[in-house]
Amino acid sequence: SMAGVRSVGWNLGTVRELGGGIRDLVHGNLTPKASYVFALPITVGLAGAVTQYLYTGKGPENLKDYFRPRTGQLDPDGNEERVELPSYMKDLASYSSHPIETLKHKESPLLNTITSMLENQDYYGDQIRNADDPAMQQVQQETNYVANQFVPFSFKNLAEQRKRGQSVVSQALPFVGVTPAHRQDVRTPAQNALQEAIIKNSPHNRTPEEAQAGQVRSDLRRGLQTGTVTPDSLKTLQGQGSLTHRQVQSLERTAFVSPLVAKFKSLPLAEAEVIFAKANPQEQGMWLPILQKKREAKERDFQRPGGASNDFFHTPRNDFFKQH
Repeated sequence: SMAGVRSVGWNLGTVRELGGGIRDLVHGNLTPKASYVFALPITVGLAGAVTQYLYTGKGPENLKDYFRPRTGQLDPDGNEERVELPSYMKDLASYSSHPIETLKHKESPLLNTITSMLENQDYYGDQIRNADDPAMQQVQQETNYVANQFVPFSFKNLAEQRKRGQSVVSQALPFVGVTPAHRQDVRTPAQNALQEAIIKNSPHNRTPEEAQAGQVRSDLRRGLQTGTVTPDSLKTLQGQGSLTHRQVQSLERTAFVSPLVAKFKSLPLAEAEVIFAKANPQEQGMWLPILQKKREAKERDFQRPGGASNDFFHTPRNDFFKQH
């Protein structure tokens, strides 16, 4: 078990305590395990309420606030940042919202690392080593990948908190098990669908060099937003050959555009319509002008000589877009 599963005691304890407690309740026995089934959400909920109050000075306003307390800060998409407490409630929530991904994360790090290296593909679908690079460089790439697997979660969370510009207190909390909530649990349904579409349409199987270059551009974009990177420094990198003229223009153009707007613009019309239907009123107000432009562009294509019939655009759904 230790060789195949991550944190055997934690996972086995979840099954024994909660599973055993539910079994005892079904048989009408109020055993210590059965009382634990009731005590767990109450205790964690109280701890979550206190945590949110310490962060924001406000008590919980809904059930989600008890188990994923708000920090009072917003993410780049305008959603309220949340944290999770180190308890079995975190496992229950993960299994209910994204069970397949949760089970994958339970796999032993050693087995997961070996499998990924044999497939030459990391968690994000990128290459671990570039088969076209010299042999010693490939060895270095494999070594870097293995070393990264042994970095504790607390240090990885610390690095992420620093990137987001979190306070010193927020940066220290991962070391006692208080970690940022899963991004899927912070986003809205439309934003989750948008992110899935972006991942599906993004290039995969990038070489380590391409993945690193993409991370550098992402860091530069974040730096422009926070003021730690200036347009002049981008010009300097261009002069050194680290960035192309087109990449500099793209960074300057997109740095201060809402990520939700930029992502929605990149979608094909069909996917944009599906995601728009899931959006809340605020998101629809933000995305509607973009969607109208996509539909108008498509309509112009259909009206060109040899294009398809324009009757497709005269539907109740499309009339709604035109009215707005």
